[in-house]
Parts: sequence; C-alpha cells; structure tokens
Amino acid sequence: MRDGQNPGKSQDLSGSVGKIRVVMPVFVPSIDGYFEQALSVLDVCLESLRVTTDADVRVTVVANGCCPEVEANLAARVESGSIDELIVHRHNLGKVDAVLSGARSTYEDVIVLTDCDVLFRPGWVDAMLDMFRHFPECGFLGLTPLPNVRGYATSTATIEARLRRELTTAAVVDRGDFKRFADSIGRPEIVDEFSGQQFIVRRRGRAALLGAGHFCYATRRVVLTSASHLPSHGSPSAETDWLDLPPDRDGYWRISTPAAYALHMGNCLEDWMLEELNLAKESAPCGTANCAIPPAKRSLLAGLPYRLRVRVGRRVLSTHSTVRQ
Repeated sequence: MRDGQNPGKSQDLSGSVGKIRVVMPVFVPSIDGYFEQALSVLDVCLESLRVTTDADVRVTVVANGCCPEVEANLAARVESGSIDELIVHRHNLGKVDAVLSGARSTYEDVIVLTDCDVLFRPGWVDAMLDMFRHFPECGFLGLTPLPNVRGYATSTATIEARLRRELTTAAVVDRGDFKRFADSIGRPEIVDEFSGQQFIVRRRGRAALLGAGHFCYATRRVVLTSASHLPSHGSPSAETDWLDLPPDRDGYWRISTPAAYALHMGNCLEDWMLEELNLAKESAPCGTANCAIPPAKRSLLAGLPYRLRVRVGRRVLSTHSTVRQ
C-alpha cells in the first residue's frame, strides 16, 4: 500500500543539471608500492578542481576497483560537497569503460574527461569555453598543449584548417610547461624535438595548438555518441579506438589550448604541485554564468573516407612548412 504523496514529485529540480561535467576515473587498488602516494596526489587533484570551479561545474568520480581507504576518502568528499556524484565499481573495468560509464549518464553539453593525477590551474574553465566558442568544429579539446601529438587523430582539423588558410607554424607552447610534462612521463627528449615550432590554428585573434593528449580533455556530449557502446574490456587500444579516433573520424577537430591549464602529476607528489595548488587557492574560481557556446559544428570532410583523410592529413603536415624534426 502507499500512504500519502511522495514529496519528490513536487521537488524543484531546475538546478539539478550543471553546465559542465567533469568525469574522473580513479584506480587506486592499494596505498603501497606504486600507489603509495596516490591518495595524496588524488587529494591535490580534487582540491585544485574544487578551488578553480564554481557551482556550474559538476564532478563525477568513478571509483574503479579502489581500496577501502580511497572509497572512504571519496565518500567523505561527497558529504562535503566537493564531489557531486560517486560511482563505485567493485572491480577494475579499465580506464575507458570506467570513464564512459560516468560520462554517458550525464546531461551537460560540455564534458571534461580527466585522469586523477591532474592539477587544474586557475582560468581553465574560461579558456576552455573560449576555445569552443571560437572553434565550434572542436570536439576534442586538450587542456595541455602537447606539440608532439600533432599528427595523432588530427586529420580533419589539419585538412580543414589548411583549406581555410588558418594553419601556420610558430613556437607558442611554454617550454617550461612542456618540459614538466615530458619529465612526468619519462620522455625528456621530446622537449628539444618539438619545442622549436608547432602547428597552430589561428582565427580572429585566437590560437589553438593542433593535436591533444587524452589525459585531460574536454568534449561535447554529442561527440561522445561517436564512441562504441560495446565494452572495451581493457583492450590495449581502448583509448585509441573508443576515445581518440571516433571524433576525428566523425568530422570534429582535435586541438588544444596554447597554454597549459592541466598539469600532469604522476604518482609522486612534488613541491611544485603544492606551490601550484596554493596559487590556485589564491585565485577566484571561474564564473560560468555566461558560458553558452555554439553547438558543435561537424566538418563536411566527414563524408570522405577516413583512411583517405588520414593520408592527406599526414601529407599536409609533412609539406605545409619546414618544421624541425
């Protein structure tokens, strides 16, 4: 039997959906060995996210086979309000299946997919929205400029920017930020190789770097429909096949902000991370009250065979100008 009226039926739900959704998978199965400092790194990550955003940015964390200590830490953050949603998977699904399990259940138009070892800098929200406004073709926006991935899943952006005469070369990426990233992944040699000149898209006073990494990027909800709805089952090529190639294949650009707004930390906490976090705490969070952006603009190049686009894109990069290799 039912006694009375469910009060949820009359509840005002007008503010239940934000304007931006951040989805973060967390895999910390223990707090020893490789993961000894993982909880400290996660704390810095979530705190940097909290102090650089306002109420219009909602956060979903996917606990993906985490140990009890980490689950308890995340549950406490839900209680404090710094996390809006916590999804708990008892077993590790793999990064791609975990992140898509959270992203596909959101209603926000802009979705940020990020690893849990990322430090967010002040201004990242405004910079992200500004890029989407000026480049509505963008479906994959990196928040850290990485000139070494300019030819990866960028065929649509490369060809279309070249046809529009917006593609040029310049050295715009801060060498220090690029070096910090290269050191964090154990590849310091890429700094000298790619710091000289990078491929840049310029439009109406705005510049974007061609290419983007996938450790922290923004996309549109409509773009995520390009990804397969089948589980990846932890396939070694899951990030490539489920996240990276579909936007390019379906006619969206893959570009990055020219400045680094998301810093990769890795699994060891360092002094510079705490310094960056303190700077973020001293800055006001970004406002998103006027964050309306134009709908995603799919390229007409999507009608061409994808393999042909990939070949043409590579040729454009190799012949557009002389770039130090």
